[in-house]
Parts: sequence; C-alpha cells; structure tokens
Amino acid sequence: MTKKILLGFEVGSGKPVYMSLHHLIVTGLTQKSGKTTTLEALISRGGIKAIAFKTKRGEIGFTRYHEISPYFKERSDWQYVESLIEATLREDQRFNRSWIIKACRGAKTLRDVHRNVQELLREARKDSLAEGVYTNLNEYLKLVIPQLEKFKFSDKLELTDGVNVMDLTEVSREVQALVIRSVMEYAISNLENTVIIIP
Repeated sequence: MTKKILLGFEVGSGKPVYMSLHHLIVTGLTQKSGKTTTLEALISRGGIKAIAFKTKRGEIGFTRYHEISPYFKERSDWQYVESLIEATLREDQRFNRSWIIKACRGAKTLRDVHRNVQELLREARKDSLAEGVYTNLNEYLKLVIPQLEKFKFSDKLELTDGVNVMDLTEVSREVQALVIRSVMEYAISNLENTVIIIP
C-alpha cells in the first residue's frame, strides 16, 4: 500500500490534499529554497523514516534528527569490486573485467582482493597489459582499504522514525560513496516506507 502524506488543504473547499512519496524529488537553490524544511515536514507528517548523509562540515540543516552510526557492508565479489572502481574512477571497467574476476577469486574481504592483486602483480610479466591493470587496481585498493579499516562502521542499520543522519565528514569522498551505496542496497532489499536523501 502506498503511504499518503498530507500536503495541505485545497483553497476554497478546505479538502485535504495528499501526496505519495514515490519518485518524489525536491530541488532548489542551496540555502534559498527550503528543500530541507520541505523534506523534514513531509517525513514528519508521513510518520516515516529517512536516512540523510552529512558529507561536508556544517551541511545538515535538519532541526530534528537522530544521528546514527555509518553502516557499511563489505563485499568482495567481482561485480561489487568492478562497480566500486567504476563509481570512484568514473571509468567503464568492462575491459578489465577478467582481471578483476581473477583478483576476487577466493576473497572474503576487500583486503583479500588487495592481497590477490599484489600477488597477481608480482606474477605479471613486466610491461604486459596485465601488469598495467593490476597496478591500477593495486593503487585504487591502497587508497580505499586503509580508510575503511580506520573508520568504525556499524554492521546494523537501525533507524528511528523521522530523519536519521550519518556523519561521513571524517572519510574521503570515495568511502562516502561506498557507505551511501551500501545503505541504498540494504534499504532497497530490506526496508519499506523509508526515504533516502542523497547529498
């Protein structure tokens, strides 16, 4: 059942006007249009849960929110690793797929994938295409993994009614993207009537 939210009242008749959150987008100029106020009102009136992400200092304008621990679910399958690299580097990785698949075999964590990449890099013939691909993978994983290991992530996503905010200001943009993706994947699979506010 689609949840209806009171938007306001019809001029003249005074009849209530309801709206659905499906495919809703709120846009406007930063600090001038009232996007945050609108979202906060809709979430509160709808009695629903929302997840927002603080990615820059001083960014969140919600007046009432509950701060929650950043949630991250690590994966090491080749589809996930390929999409992480694509999202971070903004480059299609189809050409590199066979090398990514090989690097992910037997891995349970991204650290395992990194160890595999380093081993495959040692075995690769100098000046070969494989050496170039594994060098790139090695550098990407050297950038991301230490940040993931340094930060304390929750393995549970526990929300209260209203706006729930994850503070991601202490991690790089690459790690912020990983956390947001992890939250979205969990929400799509497990949650209902939950709004995800994308920064």
